[in-house]
Amino acid sequence: MIPAHPRHGASGIFTRSQAALCAALFALVGTSTLCLLMAYGVQAPIGNDAERVAEIARSKMDSLHSLPYTRLTSGCDTLEAYFIRRWYVSTNLTAARKSVELLVSWPLTAGHTVAFNTYIADSRFKVRP
Repeated sequence: MIPAHPRHGASGIFTRSQAALCAALFALVGTSTLCLLMAYGVQAPIGNDAERVAEIARSKMDSLHSLPYTRLTSGCDTLEAYFIRRWYVSTNLTAARKSVELLVSWPLTAGHTVAFNTYIADSRFKVRP
């Protein structure tokens, strides 16, 4: 029986090709991790903006619902020099209600727009218990 000997030309634990392969894999994993972290850094503010848009839209819808039916009109405004709100009011004469579409945009960072819709009825036609 022939005793086992280490391979000829091997120095230490790894050969040069194994060390090069490990370095390449380490660089690949490091680069992909860095790309993922950078992508998270870009997407996180967009999530914060979307949450803020929901708050802005809810406050505007509440203010539109509190207006008298006859004073509901279309319009627009800008909040925090960053968010643009536009609302369109259309009248459905057969149903005594108005359709309200609210669009909130934040074009400076992401170029996104979110739409919200609701109906507001004329309180003169509400049935009182």
